[in-house]
Amino acid sequence: MLPLVEQMTKMVSTEHAKYIHWGATTQDIQDCASMLQMKDGIALLRRQMVDLIGVLERLSEKHRDT
Repeated sequence: MLPLVEQMTKMVSTEHAKYIHWGATTQDIQDCASMLQMKDGIALLRRQMVDLIGVLERLSEKHRDT
């Protein structure tokens, strides 16, 4: 996290640089990033589950009398 903060502070004026990491702790930022990754992962899993349910429905209809 520290290298990212250092890069970002170099991209803005000295006056604004002091606010780059102001108020948020490194843990806050890492927690937020983790939650965004989990959100993407859950969306992927949901799509796969919907696809799987469709496959299982078709198979159960096709083989209901077997």
